[in-house]
Amino acid sequence: MSLLAIDTSANLCAVAVLDGQNGTIMAEISEDIGRGHAEVLMGQIESCLQEADVTYDDLTRLAVTIGPGSFTGVRVGMATAKGLGLGLSVPMVGISTLDAAEKHAQELGTSGPISALLDAKRDQAFCKLPGEAPSVFLYEELTEKLARFDGVLCGSGAAEFLNRSGASLEVVHHESAAPIACIARLAMDMPISGEGLEPLYLRSADAKKQTGFALPRVGA
Repeated sequence: MSLLAIDTSANLCAVAVLDGQNGTIMAEISEDIGRGHAEVLMGQIESCLQEADVTYDDLTRLAVTIGPGSFTGVRVGMATAKGLGLGLSVPMVGISTLDAAEKHAQELGTSGPISALLDAKRDQAFCKLPGEAPSVFLYEELTEKLARFDGVLCGSGAAEFLNRSGASLEVVHHESAAPIACIARLAMDMPISGEGLEPLYLRSADAKKQTGFALPRVGA
């Protein structure tokens, strides 16, 4: 009973194999590559399986981060997981990067309220605030929303928020992506997502289709 976890949602390209019976990490690989996840991911999976002495047929669950994060990165990870899941008939679990950031903070010893903030560029942060659904806010909007927050922050957007707001909240970690081992452990407690696994984008893509350079269609 083995779980394969995949994360390509940010700068890291990471995979891990977890023993589902005792919850231990059998092998993990994590590289800070920035971009180019599609060229690296399958090689990482092969190497990680070999290190764990596990075959594809031994896998009983797949886990993949579904965002929010890099549009391209999220698509690469999800497409790979879906392809493996379909080919191997293995169930899948989708992991929110915000849930993973929060889980990482908890594993570091935090027990109170946590606000997870992942930098989303455009002066925005992807957020998971206590009692609220995942969302995206301008940093100036967060100043008001967190004005009475009595807890800790985590994630790559925490420092930017503090710089802009002048708040004095504790930051547990500044990671843009939780460790892959943390993601794998979180996935063991998550329900199966099934074939309807969908990305969690929270906003439209940064890249827009260019129309200004389109050439007129030539008639027959």
